[in-house]
Amino acid sequence: MPSTDSESPIHKDNLPKTCGKCHLSVVSGKEIGPVHARVDKTVIMVKKIVRIVYTFLILFTIGGMIIYCFLDYLKKQESFIKRE
Repeated sequence: MPSTDSESPIHKDNLPKTCGKCHLSVVSGKEIGPVHARVDKTVIMVKKIVRIVYTFLILFTIGGMIIYCFLDYLKKQESFIKRE
C-alpha cells in the first residue's frame, strides 16, 4: 500500500503504532523525524572504488616483493654455484 493510503502501516497516522515497536520515542509522542539512515549511492560507489584500488595495491606490493625475493634468491644461488 502506498503511504498515502490511510490503511497503510506507513501512513503518517499509523506511524506511532508501526514504528513504536522499535522506536520508543515515537510512542511517547515526540516528533517523528528520519530514523533510518539514508546512504547516498555515490558514497557506496566511492567505497567500492577505494576497496578495489587498495586491494590492487596490496596484491601488487606483496606480489612484487615475492617476485623480488625469488629473483634475489636465484641470483644468490647462481653466485653460490659459481664459487664452487
